[in-house]
Amino acid sequence: MASSGDVGPANASAESSKNDGYDPLKDPRRRPKSNDPGWKYAYYVEPGKRDLIQCALCPRKIKGGIIRVKQHGRILNEMRKFTKGMDLVRMAATRFATAFLTLRSLHKHKDALRALFSGDVFTRSKVAKTEAGKKVYEIIFSTQFWNSVEDCLRASLPLLVVLRLVDGDEKPALPEVAAAMNIEKQKISASFSTQNKKACLNRIMKIVENRWVKQMDTPLYGAALYLNPGKFYKMK
Repeated sequence: MASSGDVGPANASAESSKNDGYDPLKDPRRRPKSNDPGWKYAYYVEPGKRDLIQCALCPRKIKGGIIRVKQHGRILNEMRKFTKGMDLVRMAATRFATAFLTLRSLHKHKDALRALFSGDVFTRSKVAKTEAGKKVYEIIFSTQFWNSVEDCLRASLPLLVVLRLVDGDEKPALPEVAAAMNIEKQKISASFSTQNKKACLNRIMKIVENRWVKQMDTPLYGAALYLNPGKFYKMK
């Protein structure tokens, strides 16, 4: 029989976890198969038991699922006051669309975020004194960051149009996708027409062209489109 000073199996396991660098956030038993970004900062208190979740940013254990975890933070609640109840992360069917919608949401709420990070709730919080808090503060007030967000949006929107065409109920033939891609590349070029954006445009087009050539570019698609006048002239 173990004495009161002995470490039981559960405690021994916890002690061993501390020593071997165990991270519960990386344990697949302590989180569901979900794309919700909230699971980057939370995990099940006990593997497999979903009724109680531990927040990784504070000592609180929360019932009610990942939605409740994302709602409990004081700074997060304050952010929703500035964004009129809107969350910044906007989930979509594809990772590309999710990234685009989230960036657009960030840009839309730029002034609200700056007001949040300059307000008393953040500046007087413990988070503001951490390295991560200071880094986020610098990003929010960085002109270069917001210029980069605008560049990403200008480059992504035309590509998102092509993705919606491909993912629609009526599936287009590959020649139509090729023609649509050419049109959207012209739109990207037009949105970076100023001289100071030429270097940025070159980097973007290089990425687009490399992906397109490797996966889709073939003379057969162009010939098929040309031989279908109904599609060819409509695209033109």
